[in-house]
Amino acid sequence: MREKQQTNCRNGLDFEHEAEDILTDNGIPFMSQVDFKNINARCDVVLFGRYNKIYNLSIKRSLRERYKLSAFEQVGLQQLYGRKAKTYIVTNRGREAENLIARIPKSTDLKNNLAGVIYIDELADFVNGMRIVAPKVKDKRITRYHATRSNLG
Repeated sequence: MREKQQTNCRNGLDFEHEAEDILTDNGIPFMSQVDFKNINARCDVVLFGRYNKIYNLSIKRSLRERYKLSAFEQVGLQQLYGRKAKTYIVTNRGREAENLIARIPKSTDLKNNLAGVIYIDELADFVNGMRIVAPKVKDKRITRYHATRSNLG
């Protein structure tokens, strides 16, 4: 069983790296593995928009019950940034994603805490439609992050 968990973890990390590569290849500046004050969850990828908007991309290769963590991240981001914070789940196409998309309008918790679901193959087009700016490295609400020169623009 332990080996299966390690394989799943590696697959999830590979999927996160695939999303980061898509952003980097399209020249989209971002921060990865971001810790915020008073949020007990690490955000996978964070984009900063014009007018102090913040977009959390919660990258999930397989959804199952993991989408609930994304809603939790959004609650914390709203406490720090207010309505300017949005959380999107980035995932593969498939039955799990379609079921989640169908549940969002029916669930108050999901409707209030998730801005939407983005398929990985549409990530670049979706993000290119936003007005993304360079990450705010000096934002005091950010306690830790992993960033490379290539994604700092």
